[in-house]
Amino acid sequence: MKKRVLVVDDEDLIRWSLKDELTREGYTVLSVGTAAEAIEQLSRGGVDVTISDINLGDGSGLDILRYARENLPSMPVVLMTAYGDVNGAVDAMRSGAAHYISKPFDLSVLRMELEKVCETSSLRDQVLDTQERRRRRYNFGSIITGDEGMKRVISEAVMMAANPSATVLIQGESGTGKDLMARALHYESPRAGKPFLEISCTAIPENLLESELFGYEKGAFTDAKGQKKGFFDTADGGTVFLNEIGHMPLTLQAKLLRVIEDKVFMRLGGTEETACDVRIIAATNEDLQEAVRKGGFRGDLYFRLNVLSVSLPPLRERKGDILPLAGHFLARFSGEMRKDVPVLSEEAQAVMTAYRWPGNIRELRNVMERVMILGAGREIAGVWMREQIGKTSGLGAAPSGEVCFRLPPEGISLEAVEKDFIRQALESAGGNQVKAARLLGISRDALRYRLEKHGLRYS
Repeated sequence: MKKRVLVVDDEDLIRWSLKDELTREGYTVLSVGTAAEAIEQLSRGGVDVTISDINLGDGSGLDILRYARENLPSMPVVLMTAYGDVNGAVDAMRSGAAHYISKPFDLSVLRMELEKVCETSSLRDQVLDTQERRRRRYNFGSIITGDEGMKRVISEAVMMAANPSATVLIQGESGTGKDLMARALHYESPRAGKPFLEISCTAIPENLLESELFGYEKGAFTDAKGQKKGFFDTADGGTVFLNEIGHMPLTLQAKLLRVIEDKVFMRLGGTEETACDVRIIAATNEDLQEAVRKGGFRGDLYFRLNVLSVSLPPLRERKGDILPLAGHFLARFSGEMRKDVPVLSEEAQAVMTAYRWPGNIRELRNVMERVMILGAGREIAGVWMREQIGKTSGLGAAPSGEVCFRLPPEGISLEAVEKDFIRQALESAGGNQVKAARLLGISRDALRYRLEKHGLRYS
């Protein structure tokens, strides 16, 4: 769609020529002869691009440019200068003109330059629109909670966002919303207009992870045909989100520590350091203190990452948030699928509230998506809700809310099941008995009793 152009020139012939040429190109053209008329027209709105002569009878095109920069910062202004007026051109560009054209000019050249300016303006508008949509989606207000503990976490995170330099470590079980918190910290901070780049430390092999983070120079390895910028280059001024930081290899941990402390890094195969200005946000569901104790994570890096810490509670500790979150997901899926929202019966709500949601908010979202697809427009019974939880998670919610497993036809050894689950919990918790007991829903003393009972030994 062609844009609305305001032409400003005190020569009638030039105004007429420009209006005729641009109108034939599909632009909607307004034309005035003075700076005062131009500013009055701009104050009414509806102008996408302004083309103005610098020398006007009642003022200067620079006056129009200054007005536009103060009141219409996203609108490009093209200034026309007399041939050889270098000072005028320099002043125009310093003041923020999108382009300048020397008089006399070729109309075809002006047309091409205007197309470039409009294309650049459209791309900038798209970027700004994308950033604005992300700000609306990823902000602290988008985190649904009525839990007092979670409200305190958000209040602290708001203060962290206002300090865009310090690193932040987000901790919490899988599915608790660490990625949403990371984005809120970025988009609610002064860095919101700069890139937010996320990388998973578990999804990429070590050699590729290093090149993704730091980039490489031509010839650094066999397939390095040219220089490549890494995340710390590309995100300059913004945020790098290191998800699952607990799985980062020790060799890379040392290089990351250098970035945090000195704000410099070196590309693979490079010989010179590159400065960077990024905020690092890291997230993990691992016990990093335990990993430090066992030598799997650098202690100095842990302390540098843990300058500011956010701990997200699991959904089972936020019982009052289960139904509001479920309602939010159902409403969202209803809009996406264009289906009626199902009604959750009291029995269904009781099942959901009693269930422990080991997969946290991610599991709840998946269950609600299944309910929306299969149960749209009808009332959801408690029994049916238990079935959907079981099918989505591989687990079923017993009437009491405890997790239950289907007994195979050939039967099973209860002792073997208990022993296997204790072993799985300990492995998942990295040998941490407190965390393993929490995963099993029992006390640490009860876990120790079962360890002795089954002859299991864990430090």
